[in-house]
Amino acid sequence: MSENKTDETKNPRSFEERVFARFDAVDSRLGALENRVEKLDSRQYDTKPIWEQALASIAETNQKLVETNQRIAETNERMDRGFELLRNEMKTEFSNVRHEIEHSLRGVDRKIDVLNQNIFNFQVDQRYVDRRLAELEAQIKPT
Repeated sequence: MSENKTDETKNPRSFEERVFARFDAVDSRLGALENRVEKLDSRQYDTKPIWEQALASIAETNQKLVETNQRIAETNERMDRGFELLRNEMKTEFSNVRHEIEHSLRGVDRKIDVLNQNIFNFQVDQRYVDRRLAELEAQIKPT
């Protein structure tokens, strides 16, 4: 048996040629990989304007949202001031109405007091008249 194993290969090319062929295959694979990476990079650059537009749109929406929130806050402040003015006005009006009602009730109270006094005086006068009538009737009747 022969110890020369390189003779057993039936490849007519030399060892160096085969190594260089392998290098060429690896080189072509790396070239294909580079092409794929370049294609991916070019696609990335193609989507960059889309992302820039999306970010600009988001920024614009955020700005509009901030402006809307400011308008809402200003409207709330105006409404709060308006409600405060309305509440103060209503307190004043209620106070005036209460004062007028109290004044009117005092007048009604005085009138009722006068009416009670008049009724009392009429009752007193009626008793006097009844007593006088009884005395006169007693004088007229023969005993």
